[in-house]
Amino acid sequence: MKTKLILNPVAGRGKARELFPLVQKRLKEEGIEYDLAPSRARGDAERLAQAAKTEGYRRLIVCGGDGTVSEVINALIKTDVALGIIPLGIGNDFARNLGIKEDVESASRLLKEGKVKDIDVVKIGRRGYYGSVGGVGFDAEIVSFVNRWKRFVPRTLIHPFYIGATMMQIGLCRPHKVRMKYDGTTFSGEILMVSFGNTASYARVIQVSPSAVADDGLLDICIVRRLSKLKIALLFVRILTRMLSFRLPEVRIYQEIPGVEVYQARRVCIESDTPLPFHGDAEIISATPLCLEVVPGALKVIVPG
Repeated sequence: MKTKLILNPVAGRGKARELFPLVQKRLKEEGIEYDLAPSRARGDAERLAQAAKTEGYRRLIVCGGDGTVSEVINALIKTDVALGIIPLGIGNDFARNLGIKEDVESASRLLKEGKVKDIDVVKIGRRGYYGSVGGVGFDAEIVSFVNRWKRFVPRTLIHPFYIGATMMQIGLCRPHKVRMKYDGTTFSGEILMVSFGNTASYARVIQVSPSAVADDGLLDICIVRRLSKLKIALLFVRILTRMLSFRLPEVRIYQEIPGVEVYQARRVCIESDTPLPFHGDAEIISATPLCLEVVPGALKVIVPG
């Protein structure tokens, strides 16, 4: 099968570059031949994927994190090109939610032994698509700050940087008044954040819905109403504890915060008194007002059989 491999060498704060010789070794052992196309700047992965599609490639392998995968998703919507992922980023939420393990050997083997599955994506007005979780409010504000400054942070300090960014946002956060319409239902009120999940979890340990799956044609809406800063800080302590221990379960937002509301819909529109940044797959994509819509079975991904 004619295969293109897109490498983001800076993914995972340089982890992708360090591990790529191992990736090459494992792919050779699996008998997978490919043409290599490194990305060099934001937007390159989408352009390279568009070119690969035009050139007749039938499989596209991404070596990178959620941001790189998200760019490639936008090029492969409603095509016959199968997406394979070797997750080498920091979060790797999209791959992990699809059962793709975060080690080079397993992910490489999957490219040969896995099956191609049609999954849903979420369309953000005319701004593009995302595959995992999006949202407005507290988490989007963290994403906005982190993405603006993380390029200046050494890899060895990236985790303390994320912790510090979150603590800063806890001090700065305030409730936002939003109005939403989804599948004939309306919501109006003050929120801390609203998440829109095509998959169940993000930020490695935060689960936003018990029923979100990537091929059910539905978007899971998780509404977290305004909270005191003390409650937000206590929640962050729980999340941080889970992040530091792989043995603990995910933080189930819908269970651990009183008054959280979870709904399912195919389409949702949201507006606010002032524009709020919207993140999808841990990238700031748009701002309110906006509409989201599930596009069923629009992406082919290689997943465990």
